[in-house]
Amino acid sequence: MQLFREISLKGSKPNIVTYNTILQGLFEVGRIGVAKQLLVEMVSAGPVPNLSIYTLCLMKLSSMGLLPDVRIYPTMITGFCLQGFCLL
Repeated sequence: MQLFREISLKGSKPNIVTYNTILQGLFEVGRIGVAKQLLVEMVSAGPVPNLSIYTLCLMKLSSMGLLPDVRIYPTMITGFCLQGFCLL
């Protein structure tokens, strides 16, 4: 994370691939809180999270036993529709 912060401070703007890679690493070592914080930063600063980011988060959290429930699915569906992934 320190290298990520240093690169950002030097003017390089991370892209979706950068965020995806860092999030995956954070989940792999169990740093869920840091991953959540990074996702919040991503939403506020850009780029906009895409399907691969959301899928990664759901897969990693599910593999850790944190399964989505009836409150999560409507939120996910709404988010996907707002991003243009629904054919309603």
